[in-house]
Amino acid sequence: MSDGTERIMHTTKTPFINGLDGNIDILGVSIDITENQHLKKQLLTKNTELDSFLYRTSHDLIAPLCSLEGIFELIKREPDTVMRDTLNTHAKTSIVRLKSLITDINYYSENNRATIKSDLIDFSSVVSEAIKRIHGEPNLELVRIETSYHIKKPYFGDADRLQVMFRN
Repeated sequence: MSDGTERIMHTTKTPFINGLDGNIDILGVSIDITENQHLKKQLLTKNTELDSFLYRTSHDLIAPLCSLEGIFELIKREPDTVMRDTLNTHAKTSIVRLKSLITDINYYSENNRATIKSDLIDFSSVVSEAIKRIHGEPNLELVRIETSYHIKKPYFGDADRLQVMFRN
């Protein structure tokens, strides 16, 4: 183009006989497809990201299901009621992990479509909400959570996205 930008053109050429002098001429038509090509490239990138996300997610979903499958098989064969209770507790833990993962996947999907907010962040409420949401996670009783806030200036951002970051 005259301004120096590169364009991608689709050109079609067709021979035709000139009715005036009988010569064979060529008719050419060009269509600018630059924007379509850029959109196609973006779509391919998004598809690659989606494939990667689905691959990771499927493995993350299969792990607790395989664990449950094994636990249920052990429960069927276990004569000791105390051991069966222990196995049931492990099964419940796997179910909690699976539910949490599915909730996170749903939130991730919603979050990617949502516009980023920029509000004044109350870190105390964001962190306490994140802690409430991880309640029931396996071995959480082994973790000591301490919070301390030394915020000198107001912080603006997206509280929902911060909660996801703290939970993960």
